[in-house]
Amino acid sequence: MPSLVGNSVLYLIEISFFFLWYYRQKGFSVIFCLFLIAGRCFFTVPALKITMLDVGQGECIFIKMPTGESMLIDGGSTSKKNIAEYTLVPALKYYGTDHLDYVIITHTDEDHISGIRELFEQNYPIKHIVLPDTKAMNSSNTIRKAGKKKGYSFLKISRADQLNFGAIHLRCLHPQKGWEAEDTNSGSLVLYLTYDKFTMLFTGDLNGEQESLLEPDRGEESMPSVNILKVAHHGSKNSTTKSFLEEFQPQKAIISAGKNNLYGHPHKETIKKLQKNGADIYGTLWGGAIIIESDGQKYKINYFKRG
Repeated sequence: MPSLVGNSVLYLIEISFFFLWYYRQKGFSVIFCLFLIAGRCFFTVPALKITMLDVGQGECIFIKMPTGESMLIDGGSTSKKNIAEYTLVPALKYYGTDHLDYVIITHTDEDHISGIRELFEQNYPIKHIVLPDTKAMNSSNTIRKAGKKKGYSFLKISRADQLNFGAIHLRCLHPQKGWEAEDTNSGSLVLYLTYDKFTMLFTGDLNGEQESLLEPDRGEESMPSVNILKVAHHGSKNSTTKSFLEEFQPQKAIISAGKNNLYGHPHKETIKKLQKNGADIYGTLWGGAIIIESDGQKYKINYFKRG
């Protein structure tokens, strides 16, 4: 995705090339043509690529950083079997990835980890596995035990911790260190991604009560709104409160849910709140996988179409 500065320079070069052609200065035209081609290569900024995979009733987000690192945020389903074999690994191959630098587990509900467990069973190459630093996660935990048995490295993060990938920063907004979660959903990792002017919020299965805890900690240096919101808990009725939307003001909202799922996700009231707040809504149950690309200045979002 070309940068705005790069495009401006290229337009000037193209105009110059036109006038040189017009005045038939052929020798210089060839030089400028070569300069134009080189300029397009030089000013092309590697794009951040984010894909919400279609895993039915579950959630899985793949991120390819401009710096080359690959990341999975959750990876599970309760409506589809063997999603690692039939969805996750094929998607990674499609993007030219044969390993994962980071696997982030927002919480340990089956619809977020079943495919990750399958990756463990396949001994899929994973450098770091990131978990929320909660009391529940520090105690006996099956996914952690399964990973450690296979020799995987685990990293625990909590509020204010940050992962950095060049110009991209992934800041943890929730939970607090040692959080005593009433349930796994309330202790979900919440991550705030910034890439220059582009921002996105990943919310796991956070419920409405915990959403209110995010608002004071974004910091004055943060963007006043988010470009894209990953809607919490598949769009359930008990998440995505009015005050939360008024605080973060998402332009776009993406939802992972299965067609005709038993839970009625996404709930019609959640959809209405998002629409009333002005967000354009995308859902895997309506169009399949969702693709987001950004160069840090602009972004685009579409449903996946195999070329």
